[in-house]
Amino acid sequence: MMKKILTWRSVSAALCLALTFAMLAAPAANAQPRLRKQMDFDNDNKADYAVFRNSNNTWYIQNSNGGVTSQFFGNGTTDFQAPGDYDGDGKADICVWRETDGTFYYIRSSNGTAGTQQWGILGDEAMARDYDGDNKTDFAVVRRTGGGAMTWYILESMTSNLRIENFGLSTDFAAPGDYDGDGKIDVAVQRGTAPPVNGPATFYILQSTAGFTAINWGLTNDFVVPGDYDNDGKTDLAVARDATGTYVWYIRLSQTGALLSAAFGTSATDYTVQNDYDGDGRCDIAVWREAGGTGTFYVRRTVDGVTVAFQWGLPADFPVAAFDTH
Repeated sequence: MMKKILTWRSVSAALCLALTFAMLAAPAANAQPRLRKQMDFDNDNKADYAVFRNSNNTWYIQNSNGGVTSQFFGNGTTDFQAPGDYDGDGKADICVWRETDGTFYYIRSSNGTAGTQQWGILGDEAMARDYDGDNKTDFAVVRRTGGGAMTWYILESMTSNLRIENFGLSTDFAAPGDYDGDGKIDVAVQRGTAPPVNGPATFYILQSTAGFTAINWGLTNDFVVPGDYDNDGKTDLAVARDATGTYVWYIRLSQTGALLSAAFGTSATDYTVQNDYDGDGRCDIAVWREAGGTGTFYVRRTVDGVTVAFQWGLPADFPVAAFDTH
């Protein structure tokens, strides 16, 4: 069993779905499109399958419209994948955050040119999202200090202003999402029980419109797997729990407050890669598994309840969508 640690690169969370459930219909709104666009490289409103290969520092992207992209970019020993729509053209841009120099390096999908933005220092964690609601991903990091505090540093693309939020403790896990459905990603953390107890956890959320809220959900060692699973325009509180080698998702649907639970896979092999792969506006429960000499995405489509397997990648690759698990 892998222990949960303070880096989103180690988000191994396995889940083999064995539950059929019905989703309540609701009009597409803000939260899921924001998250989907960070993995939608072809602008067809579906998340694409993408892996980063550490052995040759290359991105391999299978676009949902049928095209394939391979791009040498980044360094597997120093970089964290940080995809997002940084130029606002509706397509995800290839991007990494390099911890050694605190710099985002990205390729603009609009014109193919490379860009850089120095943002952060050694020890920070990349947390780029659309915090100001202008349909562009903002450069952002969270910083944990020896004094026990967590500070968010956000460069808002709409105004180029620096936003600083002292929110959370150094032992918290960042859990950003659009929890109030206003089109802006909210600053949020998951706080567990002091170790070694795997006790109840609480989400503390600074909503950009609805204000502060705290909600008890999950346990300390759960993985945070945010997404809009009921298509109401709000990010749902969601965690994945290792239950004796099998992972179980526990999702609090924001539309009704109801619990959605689903078992899926083994903790030794899977990364959580939840996103909207079928374009129905709902986040799909999904994992990437390396086994048998290959890597495979397993996606439980919310549109029809069918689980789809798509082989993409090799052992030791990193599934890029796992950047959104903490």
